[in-house]
Amino acid sequence: MKKRLLQTLACLLSMSAAQAQSATTAAELTFQVKAQVLSNGIQLQWNKQTGVNAYHILRKERSQKTFTVMATNIPLNDTTYLDQSVLPGQAFEYCIQSASSMNISSYVYAGIELAPVHHAGEILLLIDSTYMNAASQELSVFRKDLIKEGWMIHQEYVGRTQAVSDVKQIIQSYYAASPNQFKGVILMGHIPVPYSGKIAPDAHADHVGAWPSDVYYADVNNTQSNWNDVNINAVSASDPRNHNVIGDGKYDLSVKSAQSNIKIFVGRIDVYNMPAIHADDTHLFKQYLNKNHDYRSGLKKFRMNAVVQEELGFFDGEAFAQNGWRNFNSILGKGQVEAGDLFTKTQSNSYIWSYACGGGWFTGAQGIGTTSSFQTNQMESVFTMLYGSYFGDWDNTNNFLRAPIASPSSTLVSCWGGRPNWFFHTMTLGEPIGYSYINSVDNISTYYPKGLYSGQVHQSLQGDPSLKMYVYDAPSNLVALGIDMDTRTQLYWSPSPDPNVIGYYIYKAASENSAFVALNTNLITSANFIDESAFDPTQVYMVRAVKLEQTNTGSFFNLSRGTMSNEWFNTALPVNLLSFEGVANQDGSNTLVWETENEQAVLAYRLERSTDQQVFEAIANLDAKNLQQIESYQFVDKAAETISYYRVVAVDRDGQEKISPVVRLEHKPIVSDWIAFPSPFQDQLQVRFFCESPSEVNIQLCDLYGKVIQQQQVPAMEGDNRFGFQGLSHLSSGVYFLILTDADQKRNVMKVQK
Repeated sequence: MKKRLLQTLACLLSMSAAQAQSATTAAELTFQVKAQVLSNGIQLQWNKQTGVNAYHILRKERSQKTFTVMATNIPLNDTTYLDQSVLPGQAFEYCIQSASSMNISSYVYAGIELAPVHHAGEILLLIDSTYMNAASQELSVFRKDLIKEGWMIHQEYVGRTQAVSDVKQIIQSYYAASPNQFKGVILMGHIPVPYSGKIAPDAHADHVGAWPSDVYYADVNNTQSNWNDVNINAVSASDPRNHNVIGDGKYDLSVKSAQSNIKIFVGRIDVYNMPAIHADDTHLFKQYLNKNHDYRSGLKKFRMNAVVQEELGFFDGEAFAQNGWRNFNSILGKGQVEAGDLFTKTQSNSYIWSYACGGGWFTGAQGIGTTSSFQTNQMESVFTMLYGSYFGDWDNTNNFLRAPIASPSSTLVSCWGGRPNWFFHTMTLGEPIGYSYINSVDNISTYYPKGLYSGQVHQSLQGDPSLKMYVYDAPSNLVALGIDMDTRTQLYWSPSPDPNVIGYYIYKAASENSAFVALNTNLITSANFIDESAFDPTQVYMVRAVKLEQTNTGSFFNLSRGTMSNEWFNTALPVNLLSFEGVANQDGSNTLVWETENEQAVLAYRLERSTDQQVFEAIANLDAKNLQQIESYQFVDKAAETISYYRVVAVDRDGQEKISPVVRLEHKPIVSDWIAFPSPFQDQLQVRFFCESPSEVNIQLCDLYGKVIQQQQVPAMEGDNRFGFQGLSHLSSGVYFLILTDADQKRNVMKVQK
């Protein structure tokens, strides 16, 4: 290990002095940039930087490869630029660049109120056949999560021993069928790994040869003329895995050729051969999919902050940590990025992004840690970059680059951030990280500094390329009912608890595997909608919330994930939680109620409260009753805030925890704060709700098919109201629901159990 670290330092110090800049730290190669939306356009703001005498401003449209110069030689003290040609609905990529060196630069993707993206495109899941049965449930949830975010899903199962050329043929066939809509591939498991080239991007003589090259799958050139196996004979690498000889199935290409056509993203969820974290890769694969679901469904939230740990410093213009500073300063903005130890920082707080570099070997990096560190330390960061020698060649036992995604930590994406440089700035306006992969891998002459070994075939994205930065709580409990003799369809749903939601879009499809079509062009602000089409129980409806997301570089209309009508009665809630609801009481307290079933594996429930959805504190611990029947739990929070957020954490007997959706309660009495008990009910069912002012409230008890069993028009008084249904003993056991309609025709739906 010591020999390799010395080789790393010697290599870095030998880099050409022609790359040297007046900057002395990685942070000085970038600007802290903010794009502010004004009434007359977008204003860029940035900080003065060491060794910079003037600035250039460049701009391009998202689809373009080349920037256009907008302004040159802006004086040193003039650190703003106003682009008055930007209209609502438009966005541009901007470059702020030192007038004396393009290597001192930052990039932002700035726009004004970008339209919501209803259809994300088509994506192919290539699934390791080893997991077909063992992880079928987790794969089903993952697939549905993608559908709820607007993706059209294709999937194929692939064996670990299949030829990489066969795998590429599968990808090319889907791309050829829909080149405009097909966006990318997720390699789920130990999908066959292509190797190519005679390269050593870490500049070690004992590491020259073929490296893993997933870019082979991203190249949609319909011929393989630029991926040949006829020239290279390289056997000097210390690991035979890197040897590349004619006819061995490893390709010759070291640098992408003129024929290369990188049109799709490729991300790899490969946790195979990581025994330092867990001996069973099926366990690790399922663990990854579970933490992926927790993130994209909003069960775990992260601060919009980043941390950078640099142990390699600045070497003749090559400062690896610029990947952290350049991207994070643009994505998150001034004051959101800090220097510090990766594990120390991410254990004490959450960070959406992180970066660390140090002299490396296959299973670790100096000053950072080893693969085993990720098994013992819970790193709370979603996206990370790691850099150091050797481990960028990731297809080996206990590889350090793959360790974050294989770990129980929250990390979902990892990449080798240093040779060459990566560019993630377009994620600020809602793009998935996969598009940043294309930006970086296909960076011929667009973004500078490119970094050494730009264009080589080794760049990879470890993790899910469909992930985005801005996640919030979705609506839930979507119900579709036939009305007017089934000539029309009534939809009800529970609103998103996010206070910034401005409305909802409703979609319909023949099945969840079909294309969803939007039913409304104008936002629906209530939690109900009537589809004038006849009720068809085979149709699938979906509802997504929307809010205007304000970021460091502008604004976009951000769609939540959806809730679908075919899952309302079988919602896969965490652990065994059937429902979790609350009501704000007139005395300033909040009552929280949740229901469970089959809880033999649960030790206890921890009720947690937050004022910002970021930091939660435990306010109650209730022992599980451990009965097979449906059980209910209740707790009154007498120290509630004006606005409080609650979640229930179920603690299993093996120590693992699962977190419920978040409930938001505000002390402004409204009809939608209501509760029904007991559940399961027998002959009577009590309903309690609040009214802000006297009103007539209609309450219906319906069966699964929408048939009204009982209903009453209730003269509700201001404040606390109670009402009871009686004579229900004749009803069959099962699920029913209550529909409460106030004087303004606002409706809420609640599931109850008989």
